[in-house]
Amino acid sequence: MSVQAINNLEDLRRLRDTILALAEKYRARQVSVFGSIVRGELQTESDVDFLVDFEPDYKLRDHIRLTQALQSLVGRRVEIVDRRSLREELRATIMDDAQEL
Repeated sequence: MSVQAINNLEDLRRLRDTILALAEKYRARQVSVFGSIVRGELQTESDVDFLVDFEPDYKLRDHIRLTQALQSLVGRRVEIVDRRSLREELRATIMDDAQEL
């Protein structure tokens, strides 16, 4: 079965419940999106940027598996950023863009 790639924030919001269930399964909370999808600038090759709070004792495999699951779901490359790892020089820009799902 081929996956239809999401093309805008509205498409992504339709998948909200599934995205949040996957996030919970892989120890992530407070799921937001930022970047081109929020600004309405998503291109064919664009990825989808997620901002999350991973639980303190999460494992790297949780991050990898969540990335893989979300890529399969949305039909695009996915980047997942943990809020705690945001570099100070990027924090304001990302937080201004971020929209909670």
